[in-house]
Amino acid sequence: MKSLQTSLGTRLVVAFILVVLGATSIPTILQVRALYGRIHEEARRRMISDIEVCSLVLDRKKRTLTRVARSVSHNMYLGRILAHDIQAPAKAEMIKGVGKNSLSDADRAEVSFLTIVDGNGDVLFRSGNELETLGYNLSSDSFVQEALKGRIAAGYALMDATALWEEGLIENPLPGPAGGPPGLVLKVAAPVFRAPDASNALSVAGRSDAVGAVIAGYYFNGEDDVLNDIFGRTGGVASVYTADGLVNSTRENWIPTLPREFFAGGKSGERRIRNFHDRGEIGGYIKLRALDGSVAAVFELRTSTAFIATARSQMLKNTILYSIIGLLLAMLLGLVITRRITGPIKNLQKGAEQIGRGNMDFRIEASGHDEIAQLAESFNVMAARLSQNMREMRQSKQQVEYYSERLKSAHASLEMYSRELEKVNQQLL
Repeated sequence: MKSLQTSLGTRLVVAFILVVLGATSIPTILQVRALYGRIHEEARRRMISDIEVCSLVLDRKKRTLTRVARSVSHNMYLGRILAHDIQAPAKAEMIKGVGKNSLSDADRAEVSFLTIVDGNGDVLFRSGNELETLGYNLSSDSFVQEALKGRIAAGYALMDATALWEEGLIENPLPGPAGGPPGLVLKVAAPVFRAPDASNALSVAGRSDAVGAVIAGYYFNGEDDVLNDIFGRTGGVASVYTADGLVNSTRENWIPTLPREFFAGGKSGERRIRNFHDRGEIGGYIKLRALDGSVAAVFELRTSTAFIATARSQMLKNTILYSIIGLLLAMLLGLVITRRITGPIKNLQKGAEQIGRGNMDFRIEASGHDEIAQLAESFNVMAARLSQNMREMRQSKQQVEYYSERLKSAHASLEMYSRELEKVNQQLL
């Protein structure tokens, strides 16, 4: 019986612990998973917002280049010089003065290079390389072609090493047939009209009386202000890639991990968000398109999501800690509850043993109003009835013994009278 009681108590404790752990751990685990998902979603929403900021910064740079190119192209002296038939050296010298005087210090800080060409595409001025001016023609450049048609052209472009050297963006072109990897530039070309129409020339699209073009550009390989501005606003690693690899980044020794499919054509997927769970990072991407709509480069903003893994690890640690505390409390509470249940059962067992030994006066102390207390009261009522029945049985036994003795005495008297009668009969005979 004792082993059964121990088994019952153990099973009660184990069952209570399992119920408590299930009631606390399962909701906690589900809550951790839900919170983990919300943190990831919040990181994604933040990246979407940061990518919007990056797009605004890049568009602002494009607008700045457009403003500079239009400001120079609106110079009436520039229109007059380009419209007149002047010898190339003299025209180039005059254009040089106009180009230098048209650029303010603020404008010089915004552009990497400024180039002026005439209506034939011949280069007359280069802000970055004044020595390499005459004898170069940019009529095959798509930006120049659009500008000479009277339209502003803006977009991203890849320039080979020779073109970069001609603009003064690199010191020397690299040797070899390819001339080294291409550089990425943001270019804006604005048309230059004849002086009388310079005030309103840009208000009419498709004019063909352009006498030249002004090209303003920003060189991503050599300039850091745009990427640093984005870094200051978002706190993420800002990088630019071409199909040949990394162009520039705000972090030194940055290891590029840009998927190749980001350079796929088509108008869809201008912006993308990708999680790098193995690196603990999330990246946002913007396609930088050339003038013809092709993907010239891809901008990337990468931020760390290591805080999510740290938060998840901390939440798991807290869950384990709270589960252990809950387990200990469940064990303690289970023991208390088990004792409250098995204690009265042991008293009932003891009472049954006492009654079995004949102690009909044994009673169980019943406290409370639960089922066990009612069982104890029923046991006491049963014991009282058994005690009363035993007393009645003893009284009945005593009465039976008394009457039995009386019958024995009467029987003895009858036998004595019978013998005396026999003697009297014999004497009479």
